[in-house]
Amino acid sequence: MQHTAEQQQQAVEAKPWSAWLLPDLRMVGAILLVVYALVRGNAVDRLLADSDPGWHVRVGDWILRNHAIPRTDWMSFVTAGRPWHAWEWLAELIMSVVHSWAGLPGLLAFYLGVLAAVFWMWIHLQRTLGSSPILVCLLAAPVVTATQLHWIARPHLIGWVLTLGVLVLLERGGSRFRIPQVLLWVSLFSLWANLHASFPLGIQFAAAYCAASLVKPWIWKDANRQECRQRAQWYGLATLCAAAGSLINPYGIQLHLHIVDFLLHPEAVKGVGEWLQPDLFRVEAGQLAFAVALTAVGCLLSIRVRRLEWMLIGLVILLTALRVIRGIPMLGLVGVPLFTASMTHWIRQEFSKSGWAKWFLGLSEEVQQFDLSFKGILPGALLVLYLFAWGRDPVNQQRIGWNPVRYPVGAWKYLAQLPDDARIYSADVHAGYLTYIFNGRKQIFLDSRSDFYGAALFSQVMQIWDTRPGWRPVFDRYHFTHALVYPRAPIAKALRDAGWKPVYQDKFFLVLAP
Repeated sequence: MQHTAEQQQQAVEAKPWSAWLLPDLRMVGAILLVVYALVRGNAVDRLLADSDPGWHVRVGDWILRNHAIPRTDWMSFVTAGRPWHAWEWLAELIMSVVHSWAGLPGLLAFYLGVLAAVFWMWIHLQRTLGSSPILVCLLAAPVVTATQLHWIARPHLIGWVLTLGVLVLLERGGSRFRIPQVLLWVSLFSLWANLHASFPLGIQFAAAYCAASLVKPWIWKDANRQECRQRAQWYGLATLCAAAGSLINPYGIQLHLHIVDFLLHPEAVKGVGEWLQPDLFRVEAGQLAFAVALTAVGCLLSIRVRRLEWMLIGLVILLTALRVIRGIPMLGLVGVPLFTASMTHWIRQEFSKSGWAKWFLGLSEEVQQFDLSFKGILPGALLVLYLFAWGRDPVNQQRIGWNPVRYPVGAWKYLAQLPDDARIYSADVHAGYLTYIFNGRKQIFLDSRSDFYGAALFSQVMQIWDTRPGWRPVFDRYHFTHALVYPRAPIAKALRDAGWKPVYQDKFFLVLAP
C-alpha cells in the first residue's frame, strides 16, 4: 500500500500539463462503461427495469413542494395517514431536481453518470489496494455483467459509490486520527445515511479493519504490536465517527432500528425477486458462480498475505450474496478487488524469484507507471458534458420513456380520466409507475415498499394476483372500483368470471370495472 502511494505521489509531481488531457485507466473504464451501457447494455430498459424510480421522483417532488420531510404516507389509499419515513429523502430530492430539469432522459443520464463513477471508483480502489492493472482489466467485463442485475435508477447506485469510497479511505488510513478525519467520517456517513440505507455496510467495513488490527498480533507473533495497536485505534475511531454521523438524519435512531427490524424479520420481502436466494446451478448463473469463486479464493489468499480485514469483508460479501440476489453486485464491486489485490500480493510474496512472476510483476509495474502518468480531467469533463447533452437531447426527450410492454403506458390516459377517489387495483410492479403518472392526483393500492407495509399486508398483493384460496374476501375488503391487470393473468379471468367487464384493453393491459 505504501509503495503504491509513493508511486502515485511521484507520478503527480512529474506529470506534465498535457497528461491532464488524456484519460487514465480509471477514466477509460468509466467511459467504456457508458459506451457499453448505451450501445450494447440496453441502458434505458435496465435503468427502468422496475417502477420504483417513479415513486422516488414523486417523493422528491413532495419534499420540494412542501419544504419538509414526509412523516406519513400519502401514496397508498390503504395506508394513507399512517406513519411513514422517507429513508432515502436526499437521493429522492436529487432525483426530483434532475427530473424537473430534463424529465426521464435527464434522470437516466444522471444515473449513467453514477454508474460511470462506480466503475471509476472500482478501478481506483484496486489501484489503492495495490492490485495488478492486468488483473483489473481481465476481470472488468465479468464485473460489469455481475452488476448489471441492479442497474436500476434507484438510490442504491449512489450507495455503491460510497461503499467503494469508504474502502479507499480505510486502506489509506491507520496513522493518526485527527480533527479533519473526524469531520470527514462524520460528514460522509451523515450524507450516506440520508441518501441510502446501505450505510451499515460501511460501518461494518471499518469495524472489520479495527478487529483485524487487534487480532493480528495474536495470530502472527512477528507482527508489530505497536503499529497494530495504533491502526486499531484509528479504525476504531473511524467506526465510532461513522456510527455517530449516521445518526444525523431526520429520523435519528429510528432509521437504524428500522434496518435492524427489517433484517431480523425478512418475511415482508418473501417472494420479492431481488430478495430471493440465488440459484448457483442455473445455466445463466455462470457469472455469479465465477464471482463467488473469485471472492472465496480472495478470502483464502488474504490470510496468506496477512490481510485479515480483507478476509472478514470478503466473508460478509460472500455470505450476503449467497443469501439474497441483491447482494450479488457486491461480489463484483468488492469481492473481485479483494481477489485481485490478494492475488497480486501473494504472487509478489511467494513467487517473486520465478521467471513468470518476474515477467508478470514487471509488466504490471510498467502498466501502472504508464497509467499514473495520466490524470484524465479533460475526458472526465467531456463525459459529463456528453451525459448532460444526452439527457437534454430533443430526440431522447421524445424517444425515451417507460416500456409499454412492462408498464400501462397505453392505459394511463383512460385511468387519468377516472375520479380522483377511484380505487384502482394493480400489481406492486405497476404501482410506482401509476404514482409517477398520477403525480399525487390519485392514490394507488400497494407499491414495492414492502418494508413499510409489512409481511401480512404485502402478502395480500400476491394472494390476489395469483388468486390463491381466500383471495376474494381480501379483494372485496378494499372496495376497488377498477382493476389494472394483464389480459391473461389469473386475476383477470377470476374477475371476469365474477362479472367484472372490460372498460379498456390494449395489447398488453386490461382495465376491468364491476
